[in-house]
Amino acid sequence: MLPMNKYENLVNELYPEIIVLEPQNLYQNTDWWGTFKIKDNQAYIFIEPQQSEADKYQILKEEFYHVLTAVNILLERPNMDYYERLSIRKQELIARHLAYKDIVTIDDLFDCWKNDLNTEWEIAEHLDITSEFLHNAVKYLKSVYPTRFTIHTTDGKYLVKVNNTFNFYRLSPDQSAAI
Repeated sequence: MLPMNKYENLVNELYPEIIVLEPQNLYQNTDWWGTFKIKDNQAYIFIEPQQSEADKYQILKEEFYHVLTAVNILLERPNMDYYERLSIRKQELIARHLAYKDIVTIDDLFDCWKNDLNTEWEIAEHLDITSEFLHNAVKYLKSVYPTRFTIHTTDGKYLVKVNNTFNFYRLSPDQSAAI
């Protein structure tokens, strides 16, 4: 039996609290790659099956956070006022940001750095996500992390500098004590 990929693992992890379905032609019929519905206290997530496993994983994570953060389906309707539309867009961003933080962590970026993975493509492949998702996740993470902070790992303390990307610098014991 082949090992399960991240998408399949997440589907199994969510079941039975959230049931994941892959209806044929979801995107063709709705213009959505993924959506969710809560009916009779059961959450369902619908994922377009005709896309890569990495895309399905990313979309499933985002839809999962919609289930956790939304009180009802986030659909814009023509009769909605400005504030209702703004609220829906805000909920959409919250779910997407939670997915970014969950899928691309500082530990993941550090692990990539330690393994000498430098390009967006190499890192995305290592994390089993798309380079577009990685790019957007890093852009978001750069906006929420301070420009300098330290992390503690099993092999020491590192200074992380955030500018165009995340840069890691191992601190000597003397430097560690000073920070």
